Amino acid sequence: FGIPHSLEGKSVLDIGSNDGYFSFLAEKRGAREVFAIDVNQGGGDNVRCFNLAKEALNSRVNVMEGDILETVVADRWDVVFFFGVLYHTDNPIGMLRKVFDLTREVALIETAVSPDFVFKGQPIPSWQYLPGHEGDPTNKWYPSLRGLEVALLDVGFSSMEIIHVMDGGFRATVRAMR
Repeated sequence: FGIPHSLEGKSVLDIGSNDGYFSFLAEKRGAREVFAIDVNQGGGDNVRCFNLAKEALNSRVNVMEGDILETVVADRWDVVFFFGVLYHTDNPIGMLRKVFDLTREVALIETAVSPDFVFKGQPIPSWQYLPGHEGDPTNKWYPSLRGLEVALLDVGFSSMEIIHVMDGGFRATVRAMR
């Protein structure tokens, strides 16, 4: 996922924190402040796991329930984690714009992706809209890697680096620099 081995002194925002794994990892790697947000913090197994881990680790991670597009989160964060969220959103460009607005240095983004379309030997930026893909009603948007890069640059990031492509090329992690 491209998480630095040291986050010493950094502030970290984990959007879509789920069970908190990456939030707690950031804290373990020295982040001075970690804020976790997820739409499902109000209940369910992931919340129980999050709370159990927070207690067992004597963690200082701050957590809140909410949609990042509708929640006021003050300031910018040195590092933003945005893992496994983009393809679930109704407004992926708005979401990437919000991630940019919240990022001081770097955003690490993991998402499902679609294959690049190639025309005359060049990848064409594209996004596939596949509502309910693979039986999950929350699945919606699948950018190609080139489509993701163009969107990240359009919302204001200065560059995108591919960190890892996995799952037969259908998932990828990228680093977006402010």
